[in-house]
Amino acid sequence: MPSQGGAGDLPDERWWQVPAVCTPLAVLLAFIDFRTTEAGFPGVLALGYLVPFALVAASWLLGRTMRRRRTRTVLAALGCVLAYFYTKGLLLILALVWLGSIFLKVVEATFTG
Repeated sequence: MPSQGGAGDLPDERWWQVPAVCTPLAVLLAFIDFRTTEAGFPGVLALGYLVPFALVAASWLLGRTMRRRRTRTVLAALGCVLAYFYTKGLLLILALVWLGSIFLKVVEATFTG
């Protein structure tokens, strides 16, 4: 049954506010995250910031209705959070992989020798 058009389909006059705040905020948080990382990441890993920036860009492109306001806000906020925690998460994943490889080497050495 097709939608009858409720209150959610009304135009959102303030649709642009969240993306407008989160766009420069995501860039600032990514810059702070990249500059405060002590691991000395190569520049190519900065391409990982494209994912948070894509989330913020998607918040600009959603329909400008009341129904899409929450989705727009969540996408923009998630983009900002990911921009700040990108290298921290990457370091955590690398550390877990390294610890896992050490654990597997210990287990292999225990059972083979």
